[in-house]
Amino acid sequence: MKIMTGRVNLADFLFAREYRGRDSYAAQSLKSVPAAVIAGRLTSKDPRAEPRVKERVPFLIVAGLPKAQLITLVRTPEEFLAVSVLTGDLSRHKPATCFLLSPVSLFARPAS
Repeated sequence: MKIMTGRVNLADFLFAREYRGRDSYAAQSLKSVPAAVIAGRLTSKDPRAEPRVKERVPFLIVAGLPKAQLITLVRTPEEFLAVSVLTGDLSRHKPATCFLLSPVSLFARPAS
């Protein structure tokens, strides 16, 4: 019920992975490891924003198209809140609602 009304703690949906440093990843891994993808996105905006080596980088997975690659749906908590804070109500914002309800609906279906 808390999810339907939008009264959820965002921390319950966060993942965090250790960032090993830009030089530690293979070229292909820079595009497939969530911590490296977020670090690349942060440094493209500000070169000083790169996470430190062994720092845990928080991220969450947002809703996307059914065939979308999971790595393209990775967002920082700040990026997610920048979009959903506009209304202040998660149940009225479609991407936020889909992010929260899609995984839960898989488990909430009644058994037949």
